[in-house]
Amino acid sequence: MLKLAAGQLAVLAGLLALVDAALWLVAPISFTQQQVRFTQDLPGLKPSIRFTSFASGFRSLTLTDLKKPANSLRVLCLGASTTNQASQEIEDTWCALLEQRLKASHPAWAGAFHTLSFGKGGKRAFDTLLWLNQRIDQVKPDVVITLLGINDLSWAGGPGWRARDFDAEIARQKKASQKESSGHKTVCLRVSQLCRRVAVVVAGWQTSKSLDQKSLDQSGQIDWHSSNLPRLKADYRALPAVDAPTREPDPITEFEAATGRLLALLRERAIPTIVLGQPVLWKPEFSRPEFEALWFPVNTPKGFVRPPGRWLLAEMQRYNRRQQDLAQRHGATFVELDPGIPKSLDYYFDDCHFTDKGSHAVAGLVLPALERVLQAAIAAAVPRQKQSRN
Repeated sequence: MLKLAAGQLAVLAGLLALVDAALWLVAPISFTQQQVRFTQDLPGLKPSIRFTSFASGFRSLTLTDLKKPANSLRVLCLGASTTNQASQEIEDTWCALLEQRLKASHPAWAGAFHTLSFGKGGKRAFDTLLWLNQRIDQVKPDVVITLLGINDLSWAGGPGWRARDFDAEIARQKKASQKESSGHKTVCLRVSQLCRRVAVVVAGWQTSKSLDQKSLDQSGQIDWHSSNLPRLKADYRALPAVDAPTREPDPITEFEAATGRLLALLRERAIPTIVLGQPVLWKPEFSRPEFEALWFPVNTPKGFVRPPGRWLLAEMQRYNRRQQDLAQRHGATFVELDPGIPKSLDYYFDDCHFTDKGSHAVAGLVLPALERVLQAAIAAAVPRQKQSRN
């Protein structure tokens, strides 16, 4: 009986090996690519979306993997959910709009550069610094644009909060990475197309879950936000209203330290950086529809609270001033977005996430700064390319 079972397992293993070999020859796939279709009912956005990403979260208008085209510059848009913009087709995100507009106005730049965005919902400046420190040599950006601040303001500072130690976290991350790189899963993904296909299915499911989709209809489209945001908004309105929250220790300390170290890292690599001041819907007085669109609470030592608009706006301005000071100190370009984007539901569908019109507004404000940076970078790259050919 044992011999029979062993024989059957050997035959199965042989068949799987043959299938895997055939897939490598005729239909190889990258396990890092994701594509999810879903519908949504958010005002100012397309009702049907095809969310695409690759290599664990990157989005790009012109790339499908991290391989860098020859003789091209890479513009990395780096942030959180307001950079990832999961509610938009890639061509409607502000990062991709920058590429489209610049290439339309500079036809000669068609192959000179591309944009690439990376952002994870809820991540703070410290998390972004950790990610960039680990991935900068793999991503190889030539220009970086950052959009950070609101998650540090809203989600940090809760009960027992303390600023994290960057060097200690780097050591822990390095140890975890070494363990993962030698694991069975990593090896399987490296050598097996079957493993990669399973990973694609699992990654798609995880993406769907992270977007909080509730149902999948027979057409394969996912219904998103119809139950998610109303619940978050109801939870927000049930929070205690606090006129002027106090937070000690102040979460801005970690934000400032992480942002400063991130800019120092980029400066050491001679990578031009554009720092964007975080824009928000927040203002002293909200209309009823605007108030009903809000759901970002503020974390305090006593738990989450709901401050008034004037406090929220003043606090966001404080974070943006720190970014401006840090940008000046590290030789980066600062672009203040908040005053240039109308604080209305035409441009935001909640506290900070952009409608399609909002993304166009962001791109329009960033465009002049990026154009200047790229003109200098492209001019500097041309002599190097001629030298390499000679």
